[in-house]
Amino acid sequence: YGDAIAVVPNLVEAGDAFLMAEIGRNQAEVRRFRGLIIIVGAASLLLSLLGLLVAHYCFLRPLSALQDAIKRFEGGDFTARVELTSHGEMMSLIAAFNSMAQSVERNSSQLRGILDNSPTVIFVKDLEGRYLFVNRRCEALFHQAHGAMEGKTDFDVLPRETAEKFRAADKEVQRRGEPMTLEEAIPQDDGLHHYLTVKFPLRDSSGAAYGVCGIAADVTEKKRAESDIRLLSTGIEQSTESVAITDAEGVILYVNPSYERVTGYPRAEALGRKPSILKSGRHDGSFYAQMWGTLARGEVWVGDVVNRRKNGTEYVEHGSISPIRDAAGATTNYIAVKRDISNERALEEQLRQSQKMDAVGRLAGGVAHDFNNILTAILGYCSLLRDQVTSAAARADLDEIKASGERAAALTQQLLAFSRKQALSPKVLDLNAIVADTERMLKRVLGENVALSCLLSPELGRVKADKSQLEQVILNLAVNGRDAMPGGGNLTIETADRELDEEYCQAHAEARPGRHAMLSVKDTGTGMDARTLARIFEPFFTTKDPGRGTGLGLSMVYGIVRQSGGHIAVLSEPGRGACFQVYLPIVTEAPETEIESPAPAQTGAGEVVLLVEDEVPLRRLVARLLSSAGYAVLEAGDAESALALFQERGSEVRLLMTDVLLAKNNGRWLAEKLREFKPALRVLYTSGYTDEVIANHGVRAQGVSFLPKPFAAKNLFSAVHAALDA
Repeated sequence: YGDAIAVVPNLVEAGDAFLMAEIGRNQAEVRRFRGLIIIVGAASLLLSLLGLLVAHYCFLRPLSALQDAIKRFEGGDFTARVELTSHGEMMSLIAAFNSMAQSVERNSSQLRGILDNSPTVIFVKDLEGRYLFVNRRCEALFHQAHGAMEGKTDFDVLPRETAEKFRAADKEVQRRGEPMTLEEAIPQDDGLHHYLTVKFPLRDSSGAAYGVCGIAADVTEKKRAESDIRLLSTGIEQSTESVAITDAEGVILYVNPSYERVTGYPRAEALGRKPSILKSGRHDGSFYAQMWGTLARGEVWVGDVVNRRKNGTEYVEHGSISPIRDAAGATTNYIAVKRDISNERALEEQLRQSQKMDAVGRLAGGVAHDFNNILTAILGYCSLLRDQVTSAAARADLDEIKASGERAAALTQQLLAFSRKQALSPKVLDLNAIVADTERMLKRVLGENVALSCLLSPELGRVKADKSQLEQVILNLAVNGRDAMPGGGNLTIETADRELDEEYCQAHAEARPGRHAMLSVKDTGTGMDARTLARIFEPFFTTKDPGRGTGLGLSMVYGIVRQSGGHIAVLSEPGRGACFQVYLPIVTEAPETEIESPAPAQTGAGEVVLLVEDEVPLRRLVARLLSSAGYAVLEAGDAESALALFQERGSEVRLLMTDVLLAKNNGRWLAEKLREFKPALRVLYTSGYTDEVIANHGVRAQGVSFLPKPFAAKNLFSAVHAALDA
């Protein structure tokens, strides 16, 4: 231990020495390592700087460029790209972004192209009504440059009234929170345009609304086309022409209400069938072959066709059938437009009948006029001879001649009645009173096997007509009814007020609208067919056996009614009797009271009469009769001779007695000429029938002295005396 203790200082010194040696050695190491550390640190620093530089160029810079591109992309710039290159994951990330951006840009470009090329107006507004997006159609609508509308409102591009309506609609969409369809009107250069607009709210991912999107289509032309179609459809539906449309095979696809009314087939029954349902059998196969041949050539068929209604009655149609072609020119349908001309055909037939009756009437009137001149001479000379002969046998023969002449004169009066050339003396009459007065006579005429009944309207208006002629009408119609009931039957005479309207007058050419008194004579006899009805008023037409009638009774009725301003209609069918309806215009004047005047004297006192008559035998007879009655007679055969004679002896002439119809100028002209020289000259007209020169449609004017032919001597003397006293 002591040794050990003794060794300790040595050990300490050794340890110190060793330590110092070690420290020196360590310091050298330290100095060596310090340099190494400095070198390593510098190298590390250099490596770090190099790493940072590499990181900046390879990671941070591309990352920053990517962030910038993303921001631009989020701002709506779909053209944003990262142009820098990198390595590893960063390069993949950049490539993925660029690919996505390119895809989005392509899709966006396509979408923009679709929106800009859309014929509809498309826009997006924010909640304040500012435009966020509009397509080119919208910009063109408001005359705005590309991109100029963004941020603007409707108040910046539209009239205030229109803008307020648009803004109200946007708010309503926001309030409802659901799509709305509405029609909006926008003023444009060529007028007001109508747009059908669908507006709906736009929401973000959280569901909050951030705007309104609208899609609007210009429906102006569509509305106009729809209006035209509506107008066309309404016109066809309301047309009085019947319209039917078929397919190419002739199957009916459409009919309008007029078709239903005319044919009697309801639309439901007509659809799906062919027009042949209307065939009447009046046309042969060649008629329809020609029709379809015309249509097969693509031409329009026009013509008349007799068809049969659903109830079996026939009617006449005039119309056209036209092919309807598609864009390729192929016939797909046919359209038939037709008009029921049955009434027109009936009116045409009535007009032809009226013209025929008028022509026959003119002929009958002319014959009667000439015949009356002859009869006047025959009857006049008969009277003269009878006063000169003493033989009873001769007088009896003359009486027979006179009776035959008078029967012939009655026959000419019937002809004149038919031709409406007889002289009438119209007065305001109570038709009921005339029927009542005639009833007693009719009961004797009709016989016991005919039951007569009169149904008289107490409210019947007054008429203006010739009483005797009206009585003749009633008598002739009653006798005609009796003859139609050889085994007996019922005859009903009825009066009533009737208002003839335009529709009735269109169906009856001779009728005139207004209030009329109707006289109806109805029998229960054999009736008449259509062919007989068409001729019943013709003179000398009769269905009776030879020797049982002249065929002038109904002709006379027709003439009297027409001359009195009236109209006559006949309703009859075989086996169902006949009904004659006479319509006379109602007048407001009170009935006239007939006053019998005393019979005038039959002789004259030397008054000078200027007699003008172109029929020599008749002129001689009248001159002889007047001379025998105490008158002085100056004779002339025409108006010119009478005028020359009057210029010589006009101061002596008291009365001009002239025929109405003379060879050159008529009697009215002569009277007016002579009154220029002598205004107080009295005038007496004579004629076989009245003419417009002294009458209005054969009705004698008030104050005109007229002596109808043929006349007896006493009638001549009475007329002359009355004319002188007028």
